[in-house]
Amino acid sequence: MRIEQRGLEALDAVIQTQNFAAAAKQLFITQPAVSSRIKQLEAQFGQPLLIRTMPYKATLLGEKLLSLLRRTRLLEDHLLQEIHQEIPARLSIALNRDSLETWFIHLLHELNLLEKINIDIITDDQEVTIDYFRQGSVSTCISSYEKALPGCECVLLGHMDYLLVATPDFIQRHFHNKKTIQENLANAPVLIFDNRDRMPEQYVNHFFQKPFIFNNYHKVPSVQGYKHFVLHSYGYGLIPRLDIEKELAEGLLLEICPDKHWLMPLYWHYWQLPARHYQIFIETVIQQAKRLLI
Repeated sequence: MRIEQRGLEALDAVIQTQNFAAAAKQLFITQPAVSSRIKQLEAQFGQPLLIRTMPYKATLLGEKLLSLLRRTRLLEDHLLQEIHQEIPARLSIALNRDSLETWFIHLLHELNLLEKINIDIITDDQEVTIDYFRQGSVSTCISSYEKALPGCECVLLGHMDYLLVATPDFIQRHFHNKKTIQENLANAPVLIFDNRDRMPEQYVNHFFQKPFIFNNYHKVPSVQGYKHFVLHSYGYGLIPRLDIEKELAEGLLLEICPDKHWLMPLYWHYWQLPARHYQIFIETVIQQAKRLLI
């Protein structure tokens, strides 16, 4: 049995665009044709492949088929790159923003990894990036999820060392008192990245075994903006050591809990494909990340 390629492409377009009309426009067909192709593909396998509630998601079998489609496209890109050297291969990756801005983007530059590859980068929380890979939206991802998906590889790159820091002035105003460290952490303004950022909560729950709700916080969805807020004494926050080594050395930032570091594991998820440039990229990042991370 041959998989109905047009139905698979229609399924992928709906998942990517989250809209049947947009999927039809992307595929240059009518909206009813998109629905018809997906239904034909579902009839071929005798079960639903698309969960038809918002947001649109693929079923377990649908995810496997989309993963196959993505791998096939990646192989096609690399084959075309070998045949026509002027056409760069394309690679898509999902990773957390801290990794992108503290070490990954520097590897791309230092190792000339983009000479023969065009890259599509998606940033999201490290607990969520695995979903992009599982759904076939990207060809590789960096995630805190430790288990390899079926047919895929998973390698521990290392740990990002997060420190709970603030300026000396902020610590003087909010922590030099007779209250416990837990009380001060709960009362002082804290920085969170976005609604998905659970790291401050995970940090205090892990080290103090006393869950509490942060009611006094600033929400700053930018790596540099987050750091800027901390440096200007607007709040305290968890920042990767890689990003603040200079500020720590100069005394601009101090650790609030020097004996309590949050080590976040990062795993590299990827397909085992024979595409040469894909393999080189994967192997290079693994090697260099292990050098930079703990």
